[in-house]
Amino acid sequence: VGAHFKNTVRRHHTTGSNGRCSHCGGSRTPGFGLSPALHLATRSVIKGITESVLQNLGFQLTAVPDSHLCCGSAGTYSVLQPDLSSELKKRKLNNLMSGKPQGIASSNIGCLAHLESAAKVPVRHWVEWVAQALQH
Repeated sequence: VGAHFKNTVRRHHTTGSNGRCSHCGGSRTPGFGLSPALHLATRSVIKGITESVLQNLGFQLTAVPDSHLCCGSAGTYSVLQPDLSSELKKRKLNNLMSGKPQGIASSNIGCLAHLESAAKVPVRHWVEWVAQALQH
């Protein structure tokens, strides 16, 4: 299973060694950057589950430098510390976009809304990406 994101999300079947879907011939291109829920990332049992689920479904994740760093949303932080919050958001988006994703996935609604306010690509909850892929 492979996935790519152009105007819509399309899920592919088994991908051959040439990077193309063995069923329809579609190409497997970079998918999206994942912004993990940092409040869950410290729990070793939970860490990596979202990534594993997405990869097992065939989604390609782009590399995100310093993915463990906060986006600046953190509860009331973005309201009480707007300048610092804005800097953290800018840094997080630069890191997420470094792999040239066609979208960003998050598992935290606060992070999603915060990143979406300045992102140049769609930002959605990771379950929304999965649901969209399953509809096609």
